[in-house]
Amino acid sequence: MPIKKEKRKYNLTSTGFRQKIEQNLDDNANLIKKMRKEILSQGANTLFDIQKTLNKFDVDNSNKIDIDEFNRLCNEYNINLIPDEIKTVFTCFDPSRTGKINYQDFLNIIHGSLNDFRSGLVDQLYNRLNQNNRSTLELKAILSSFNDKRMGQEATDDFKDNFISHHDFFGKGKTDVTYNEFVNFFEILSNDFKEDSEFEKYMNNR
Repeated sequence: MPIKKEKRKYNLTSTGFRQKIEQNLDDNANLIKKMRKEILSQGANTLFDIQKTLNKFDVDNSNKIDIDEFNRLCNEYNINLIPDEIKTVFTCFDPSRTGKINYQDFLNIIHGSLNDFRSGLVDQLYNRLNQNNRSTLELKAILSSFNDKRMGQEATDDFKDNFISHHDFFGKGKTDVTYNEFVNFFEILSNDFKEDSEFEKYMNNR
């Protein structure tokens, strides 16, 4: 059984500045909600595309972007916030005013976490694919398991393309997939399903 991620109000990777970032997010909750709505209304595919764009920005693999790159991201994906609002969101993730933010923290706040029911379904799938109880999964094993004739070839190809790009975002050249990476993928994908029953049906088809 994989180790569950610690349950927190905000799903942040930062440690030293976690409390300050959480307070910033609380103080600007309505603005964060507005940005989330702008992005999530475009669907999970847009979130996967944003990952690709961030990978292009991050030429030094630092997992950080500056305010100019953040503005470019907002412009490219038609996020309808005024410049001061965009700057405020950026500084929420930069409490020490370094001029750069960890963009994984930003994405985690945008796509959100799985509720307990959906998290259980993802764990079931992970365990089914991890019958040898390894610490990671092979990417090819995950992709080969998603040949969903009921969903159609287009849906299957879409899933595989998104998972590969997601792994490129996380893996940075590695071949195996970690539990947290696996869960993070479905945290993004989950946004395309309004009802738990719809998500359950999708997961049961895996």
